[in-house]
Parts: sequence; C-alpha cells; structure tokens
Amino acid sequence: MLKDQLSTDCQNQVECRGEEETSQVPPSNEYRVALVIGNGNYQKAPLANPTNDADDMGDVLKQVGFEVIKLKNASLKEMKMAINIFSQKLRNADVGLFYFAGHGIQHQGENYLFPIGAMKFITVAEHLPFETLNIGYALATMKGTKNLNIVILDACRNNPFRDLLKKSRGLDQEGLALIAVPSGTLIAYATRPNRRALDGNGRNSPYVKYLKQELPKPKIRIEEMLRRVRVAVMRETKDFQAPGYYSELSQPFCFVGQCPPMPSNDESEPLVAHCAVPQSNVQSQIFRDRLEEGSEGPEMRWLPAGQFKMGDIQGRGFSNELPVQKVFVNKFAMGRYEVTFAEYDHFVKATGRAKPDDEGWGRGKQPVINVSWEEATAYTEWLSQQTGKKYRLPTEVEWEYAARAGTETQYWWGNEMMRNCAVCDGCGSDLDDKKTAPVGYFPANAFGLHDTVSNVWEWTCSEYQEQYSGKEQSCADKQNVEYRVTRGGSWFTIPQGVRAAYRFKLRPTEHYNEVGFRVVRM
Repeated sequence: MLKDQLSTDCQNQVECRGEEETSQVPPSNEYRVALVIGNGNYQKAPLANPTNDADDMGDVLKQVGFEVIKLKNASLKEMKMAINIFSQKLRNADVGLFYFAGHGIQHQGENYLFPIGAMKFITVAEHLPFETLNIGYALATMKGTKNLNIVILDACRNNPFRDLLKKSRGLDQEGLALIAVPSGTLIAYATRPNRRALDGNGRNSPYVKYLKQELPKPKIRIEEMLRRVRVAVMRETKDFQAPGYYSELSQPFCFVGQCPPMPSNDESEPLVAHCAVPQSNVQSQIFRDRLEEGSEGPEMRWLPAGQFKMGDIQGRGFSNELPVQKVFVNKFAMGRYEVTFAEYDHFVKATGRAKPDDEGWGRGKQPVINVSWEEATAYTEWLSQQTGKKYRLPTEVEWEYAARAGTETQYWWGNEMMRNCAVCDGCGSDLDDKKTAPVGYFPANAFGLHDTVSNVWEWTCSEYQEQYSGKEQSCADKQNVEYRVTRGGSWFTIPQGVRAAYRFKLRPTEHYNEVGFRVVRM
C-alpha cells in the first residue's frame, strides 16, 4: 500500500519502497519505523555513494526491526510526500528514525537538504527555503509524537555552491549548523558542525561504512555505538572528519537486544577525580596585572625555564607529532585557566566588538568559545595595551611544555584516561560530550594549570606544519598563514585527541563552539 502511495510521483526516477518485513523482533515488540533518503544524482555536483548508503542503511535497519521507507534520488515533492507518510506511521510507533545522505547546506542558522532537481533553480541563498527541504520540516514531524526519535545526517558533503557562498550573507560556513535537539531525540552528524564530510572512495561514505558495522551489534547503547563509529571514521580520515551526536534521550536505547542496566545511585562511583597530581618542586607564583581602566586581567602563573621532550613520546600518535625532540623553554607566565566569557566580554565591551555565542551554556566562568585566532590575538593585544606588559598566545612549544608540567606521559596524570579528570567524548565525567565545563572544574597539573586536557581547543600563535621543523618554537606573522595550530582537545574530542602531543590545525578566521584560548605573558 505504501509503495502504491508513493509510486505515482516517483515515475521511475527514484526507488520508493515501504519495507515491512523484518528479520529480528526488537525488545518488547517495539514498533520501529525509519525514513531513509539517499540523493546522489545531482546535475551540477553528483555524489557517488548516497544511494548505496541509503540501500545499506535500509538493509541494516530492517535487520534490527525497522519498517523502512526508502527513497533514492528524490525530488522535493517526493521527499515531502514520504515525510507525510512517515508522520502517519510515527503516530503508532515506539521508535522513529530519519536518515539522509546527500548535499546539505546551512544558511542563517537553518539547515537545508537538497532534493534532486533543486540546484538549477537556486541562484541566490534566498531560494533555499523554497527549493530544498528544511531539516526543521522533518523534525517537526517527529517532535509531535511521544516516540524515541533518532535523526542521522550524512549531509555535509562537498558544497556545490562555493560561488554562492561568496555572494550571500549567512553562507560563510561549510557543513551543517547545530540543531536545537527536542526532548526525546538524538541527532547524529557525519562530521562536526560547520565542517565538510567525505563522500568516500569505496561503496559507502566513511560514516556509513562504520555505522552499518556497529549498528547491528547487540546490547550497545546508541551513544556508545556512535562513539565507536566516530573513532573509526577519525582514524580512517586522519582526523579530517569527526562525527558527533547530541542527545536529549530520557531512556537508554539499543538497536539490538535489551540495553544493560544502568548502575543505581548506590552503585555509582562518587564524582571524585581519579587523577593524582604529580609531585613537583615548582612553587609557581600567581599574579594578576591591573588594567588601565581599573579592573584586573586573567589570573597568571609563572612557569620556570626548563628543557622537556616534545612530541609523540609513546609512539602511539600521529606523524605530525614527529620528530620527538628536546626543547629548552625560557621562563614565562601562562593563564591559570582558559580565558573566560567574563574576561572576554570585558574586552568586547571596551572595544565595541560583537559578543561570541555561548550556545546557551552560560557565560561568566565558562571558557570563551566561538572565537577565531584573529579575535583571540586582538584580545591579547588589548591586554598588552591595558597593562603595559607583553601578552600573546603561546607558541606550540610553550603550550606543550605547560601542559606536560614535567611529565612524559600521554596526559599529565599518566598514560590512561582517568575518571573525572577532564571533559571530552569518553573522559568519564558528568559533562562528557555535552558542553564545556567551568574553568577550574577539574584538578590542575603540577604547574597549577587547569584544563590543559580538553574542555576547549586552545589557539597557539604558531603556524601549522605537517612535521616539526622549527616553526613550533615561534609566533608566525599575522599575514599569509593558512593554518594555525590548536592544542588540548575539547569537550567534543575523543581521548586520543586530548593527549599532550596531539595537534590540530584551523584557519585563523574559523570559530567553533569547541575552540577558545589562554594567554601567556613574557
């Protein structure tokens, strides 16, 4: 019946099938329904894998008990018709899932999915709401039900509108924007917000390649399953693509089998840090410089001069962490904490700049986020002018020296991630993979510095190079530098990416809710 409803408009251009047979009964005979769409046959920017991805996702979802509505190379009319049928089925469903593979774009905070045939009608960004599918249309369908809802978006592939990006306001970011997650919903992205995902060279995109492997495994919560996919994709793409998810689920969900029970409150470990601060003879002086207008700057600590071993000491990292080298560092002062919203907002008020978005996580003692390298550098220049002292961003060498605090392990407390020592995707804290922690929430290292492991990526003043060649020891000029180095990892990063040796590159103009900074003073 469902196939008949869709076939009139398909006209042999797409495959639209209501797949009702299932190979496995889900827990408690749940009624599960999924809408799977794969669009690849775009006239201007064709994609090889979305139809394969839709086929394979449809198959694996049938295996785990979903009734599957599948469309391939669908027009806008066909997509909306399928969503309406999906909406009707959701009324009686326990679990709903929406999957899309193809081109997607963000404009002024809204996300748009491209149907087949839309591109020839879009000449300016204002055409997007009329010729593409706003993700909000699908979300509204799911939000009105009491189901457990899952949205999976592999829609950040190479943008076909690069010329349009240059001409239209609000189209200055690649990929998709963050979506406000309704209660009872999990939204999974093939890559981090504002970044591009890969189509892949094989049958599937890198995301679906591992998603279809991990999804049918029994008794694994969906969050853990998505973390495994993320690790595999990051490994295959050499950190180019980092999938993620945002969850407002109020109950555990496993695709296959009953989820293992959560420990009761009595059985849970207390919220205490399991990392011991290494012994240190350093008596680090704390100070704050007074600003010309009367207030005080960030809290700083003097770090002693010394020599340390820099890079992938354990041999388990990446080629860009080589060669391992011994480096001497002169005495300098570093921020005890990452620069906070309270501190940065003071600068914003004094200079008339726009306030960065706090994502609804609060300001005050939260680390400032959504600041570019250029904005972070402007803050250090303002501090220098206000205090008469020399403030700047740290070099890569200074940053790693401070983060290691005399150690040669992966993290300042050892080689294994310990519970409640940091916030990241798998760090074992109560804030993992949700948002930033207030500065100082976790223990300090032996130099008395907090949050050198994760929370937010921290800008350095050094130019990125694929392997160390000397640029890590100095600040690069402001002009003509394609990439700057960020260090430390973030609340959204897996444990391997928050090691002291780990390096990441960003363009100086980029700003994300994972990126902040701390300052040094000479």
